[in-house]
Amino acid sequence: MFSCEFDAFSTRSITLRFYCSECGEEIEEIIESLPSPNLMSERDTYLGTLETDCTDIECPNCHKNYNIQLASSMYGGELYSDDLDEDTEMEVENIENDYFEDYSEIVESNTSFFDTFCIQMEANKRLFENFVLAPDLEISLNKLLFVNIITCLETYLSDALINSVLDNESNLKRFVENFIDYKDRSFKLCDIYNRMDNLKKLVKEDLYNLMYHNLPKIRAIYKKILNIDFPNNIDDIMKKINDRHHLVHRNGKDLDGNQIIISKEELNQTYDLIYNFVKEIDNQFKEKITVVEGEVVK
Repeated sequence: MFSCEFDAFSTRSITLRFYCSECGEEIEEIIESLPSPNLMSERDTYLGTLETDCTDIECPNCHKNYNIQLASSMYGGELYSDDLDEDTEMEVENIENDYFEDYSEIVESNTSFFDTFCIQMEANKRLFENFVLAPDLEISLNKLLFVNIITCLETYLSDALINSVLDNESNLKRFVENFIDYKDRSFKLCDIYNRMDNLKKLVKEDLYNLMYHNLPKIRAIYKKILNIDFPNNIDDIMKKINDRHHLVHRNGKDLDGNQIIISKEELNQTYDLIYNFVKEIDNQFKEKITVVEGEVVK
């Protein structure tokens, strides 16, 4: 399976390059019709703003079809396909987009990211604890709440990291020095001032382009940049994130076609797992706040 992220707001087109698994023909396809996030949604969640689309790529030699799925929300874009291998090459062409600036203003104004997380989580809990519905409706509601609980985790991780890096010069410097995607980038010495002028913009775009459900990558960034450790139960969280992926992109079926059923017990267990995970991370944020001459400094 091939899966790759893209900026849901600024991506103009995506170019895929791969070899046909049937005949070995080299295929290059440019996808320009990309779904846009539902910015008219009343809820700024992954599911609330999610728009999806699909397209088929045909081998010009043997006519084998490759199905491509595309998803965009306020929290990012993703291209994925069961028909493509992991070594598929993907190239993204970006454009300037006012939506990105509007959305970034919302994120960067939210410095109380743990309070926001708790409010959203509590709303989910009240729904699955207090509503009594017919069994078929309860199954549908439980799926939606499960997805939203995972979204609360992603929102916290993104808001906390973005604000901590962009509002702190030391963290910004560490990000530039340690972000793995920058390791192989180079430029001419004559371009250094232009690069410096645009450095924070580059970092900002890359922070927003991160997929915060990729916990192993996000864990490494938190450790290197903020010196914050993720709890040891990251594998348990990743299992929940994988289930969320099947619920959102496969209508609740896993790769073997088995239906994923979310019970109230599962919701309670997932709620506690995610809440405790985030709480432990946020406690480390609080421990790093010191008082210097009457000023609170991170």
